[in-house]
Amino acid sequence: MLNTADKSKSLLALTAVVASRVQIEGIRLAGCKTTSAPPVPGTPLRAFFGFQVETSADRGAGRIAVSAFFTVGAEAADGSGSPLVREFLSLHGAPRAGATGGSDWPSLPFLTGVEFHLSYRIDSFEGISDDHLDAFGKMNGIYNAWPYLREYVQSMTTRVGLPALTLPVLTGEAIQRMHEQAEAAGEAEGDAVVRPEAITSPCGGSTRASARVAPP
Repeated sequence: MLNTADKSKSLLALTAVVASRVQIEGIRLAGCKTTSAPPVPGTPLRAFFGFQVETSADRGAGRIAVSAFFTVGAEAADGSGSPLVREFLSLHGAPRAGATGGSDWPSLPFLTGVEFHLSYRIDSFEGISDDHLDAFGKMNGIYNAWPYLREYVQSMTTRVGLPALTLPVLTGEAIQRMHEQAEAAGEAEGDAVVRPEAITSPCGGSTRASARVAPP
């Protein structure tokens, strides 16, 4: 069994084989949903984050498709909303529910789910296995979609009346840590949902970014 360091090295090495051969063709917003319950004025909030990635390939056409699902939300900083959040993540897998889910979302000051579809052209699949493609989707899928997610989240938090939430800069090493944290939290590798209590920032700090709702 590979240890954490070996898995991280393997993920980067596998990704590099594919990344050196591809060109991105397009990124589109495939689905989104946002809900907001008015928070109590003066309540400190903290953010949480979840993600999931699916990768497929058409070897005959020389194409790779990645679906990246993200959930970003805000709960009370005292953790009073955590049971609701954990139940939601467990029932729905969080990210995809954000794009296609029903009305049974927890009542939180902010909860959004976003799905991006990314398409790539590849010069050759020679020597590229399913493991290479899986690693590429996990790394490049998140990395390429991240700026679009950042813009969406910043815009939507202000639209629901909260302080703007700006997601941090993302690096390859940070994406590795996100997958490691998801796996450590008990998720199957490649189907990662980071639960609120297990999150640390893609840049090393806490993603439970604090914001305070201003009194009227």
